[in-house]
Amino acid sequence: MTIEKHSVWATETVWPVGGPRFDTDRELAAAAAAALERGEQLEAVLAAGDLRRTLGGPRPENAAPYRYPCDLGFVRLDDGPELPFAAHVVCHRRWWQGEAAVVMNAAYVGERYLGPRSHPNDDLLDVTFGALPLQQRLMASKRSRQGTHLPHPALTVVRRPVWAHDFARPTAVWIDGRRTGRCLHLEVRLVTDAFVVIA
Repeated sequence: MTIEKHSVWATETVWPVGGPRFDTDRELAAAAAAALERGEQLEAVLAAGDLRRTLGGPRPENAAPYRYPCDLGFVRLDDGPELPFAAHVVCHRRWWQGEAAVVMNAAYVGERYLGPRSHPNDDLLDVTFGALPLQQRLMASKRSRQGTHLPHPALTVVRRPVWAHDFARPTAVWIDGRRTGRCLHLEVRLVTDAFVVIA
């Protein structure tokens, strides 16, 4: 069930014995998508990655784990197949020149806090897009480590379960941290409660 304001989201659990374990958002997303195709819901330990950091980072070894229901994103580049993502889709040209877009299901992209309002189980993708001149890009790069790059008059922020966008020029796309290709047309959508993370 999608998280609602003032409701309990994560529940305390125990570490599973012999269950699936992933070290990257990309591996988790692929396994979650494969489980959905089988009509199943993946439940797995996530040891690292940007979604893991969003969930609170590593806990002390003797701390009890928690069970987190999460949404799964899917992205289509132009007329290609849908590809899953657990944490984010980042679209930009070299040095972030021209228009860029960041689609967040987690809060972090590496050390950058690019989705300060993003929650992995609210049935919404947090999308920021726009173009910044060089000086503003430099400032935004520094501020993004604390999430204070937003709001910005040159950047549009929307929160939707489905979003599509046309770029003026072919734009490189990174899905969960891996460069996947380029596109002119981007489509993203969300599947609610698609998998469960134990962390």
